[in-house]
Amino acid sequence: MNLFRLVHRRLLKILEAKFVSILIDQLCGLGFSVGDRFLGYDRWIES
Repeated sequence: MNLFRLVHRRLLKILEAKFVSILIDQLCGLGFSVGDRFLGYDRWIES
């Protein structure tokens, strides 16, 4: 029973970490696409 709890807790931590990193990726991607549209970020880099 104790071992099951330990494994379960570890799995939850792994899932949390994955979820958080995916969420951060999504937010960064969203920020970049919004920045591209409003600021013409890609054109600024090219010039």
